[in-house]
Amino acid sequence: MRAWGIAVVVLLAGCSSSTTGSHTSGGSSASVAAPTTLTVSGSLALRGRIDFIGTGNGDILIDAQGNCQGEGGFNDIKAGAQVVVSDASGKTLALGSLAPGMYDTNATGIDIPCTFPFTVTGVPSGQSFYGVEIEHRGKQQYTAAQLASPVTLTLGTAN
Repeated sequence: MRAWGIAVVVLLAGCSSSTTGSHTSGGSSASVAAPTTLTVSGSLALRGRIDFIGTGNGDILIDAQGNCQGEGGFNDIKAGAQVVVSDASGKTLALGSLAPGMYDTNATGIDIPCTFPFTVTGVPSGQSFYGVEIEHRGKQQYTAAQLASPVTLTLGTAN
């Protein structure tokens, strides 16, 4: 049985509340609050056995340009894989997807992950908790305050 942990590097941007301006009608003035949204950005680091030649015997397939994707039990981890941000009840708030995975071809050692960046825009602010899930790999819950600091996500095990 493979042990795996999941963590996400998540950055929260655009987290501010503002008013769009005033509306004056019949001598009264009212402020109209703009809907605020968050942008959740981060990356998933996939770790495991490397397959440089496409034999299907690894966890990560890497080409000569340093592009990578999951293989075997991780074959769902690839560019376009769905990233879901949800509220505390599990209701989907916004969707994003993984960008192409990159492997640092200049790195040395055996524990170099395949890293997939992602950005999810239009996430409604004001939730008590947010869930972040990539494919079916388990939802990680965060408070808005926790998402204000980077959170690291990793899937797989070191060699």
